[in-house]
Amino acid sequence: MKTARALVAGAALLLASAHAGQAQSFTSTLFASGSAVSGTQPDSITIGGGHVFAEYGNGAISNAPLGTGGSSTIAEYDTSGNAVATFSALGSVDGLRYNPQTNLLWVLQNQDGFPALETIDPTNGLTTKYAYSNAVSTSSARGFDDVTFVGGNAYLSYTNPAAAGDAVIYSATLANGMVNLGSPVLAYDGTASTTLNDPDSLDQTPNGSLLQTSGDDGALTTVSNPGTAKQTVTSVSLIDSVTGKNLSGLDDTVFAPSANSSLLVADTKNNAIYKVTGPFTPGGAYSSIGSTNTLDSVDLTTGLATSISSGLFPSNASPHGLGFLPAAVPEASTTVSFGLLLCFGLGGVIAKKKARLSS
Repeated sequence: MKTARALVAGAALLLASAHAGQAQSFTSTLFASGSAVSGTQPDSITIGGGHVFAEYGNGAISNAPLGTGGSSTIAEYDTSGNAVATFSALGSVDGLRYNPQTNLLWVLQNQDGFPALETIDPTNGLTTKYAYSNAVSTSSARGFDDVTFVGGNAYLSYTNPAAAGDAVIYSATLANGMVNLGSPVLAYDGTASTTLNDPDSLDQTPNGSLLQTSGDDGALTTVSNPGTAKQTVTSVSLIDSVTGKNLSGLDDTVFAPSANSSLLVADTKNNAIYKVTGPFTPGGAYSSIGSTNTLDSVDLTTGLATSISSGLFPSNASPHGLGFLPAAVPEASTTVSFGLLLCFGLGGVIAKKKARLSS
């Protein structure tokens, strides 16, 4: 592993000049601000049913029993960034995903302890609550950080492994008020060279594999044919293409559906969500990196990560949640400068859906 990293680091310095100026062709506008929905610390973003859903953590505690550690806000936006509804969920919600098969939002509560899960029907606001087994739901040390759907199956990212053999990805189904966990799909190997030390976000690669980020060690793990006899696992550690240094604090990684898609980026520090447009690489991977507070294009083969953040965000930005809008979505009609965002925030009135107001 160390030899491979050294070779990649050397190549990174040679390739740095080829990437120079890449970020200059990208542009960014304000998509939404937490002030309009009375939320703070935006993170997870998911898109479905023609709408955008974003989670605001509000400083909720991620390992406190539900009802004792605050609550999170989930805001629903149209594709121009207008808030149309809000929902509240107890605890710290880090994992948020729209299930295209059922048209329901999966809301993962408390990623670091005392986890729970609920689904929300965006059309009427109906919430259905689910519990894990007693051994899981009463743990103060582990929870579920993210969910994604591959091949009709749901997969959960299980946090904070402590020993070799601890599961880091489970398949899951919902029934009779319970989250039923299947056999572990992937486990922590417990070695110093592991890239599963800090399991975090999940996504689906363009070819239908699972992709799990590992935050502390800045690594990406690809699971092909998950849960089958043909399952294979590959991992790569991310390296800054300019400095050659290993990266850490990896959060979300998403894939561009087309060159002219727009990427939504949650800035947890500045309570804002931006829309980034530019010449994305179709099928290319893009990650939010905590150790550099940047948005990077990522090569899943070499691990080279190249920042595209220059000039896109405020200097103190902290990119976290990511989500690509479909290419056909029209551009927002209004561009708001970061100066106005930081000085005045974004005002506005949330138009509640009639179906929800009547409940």
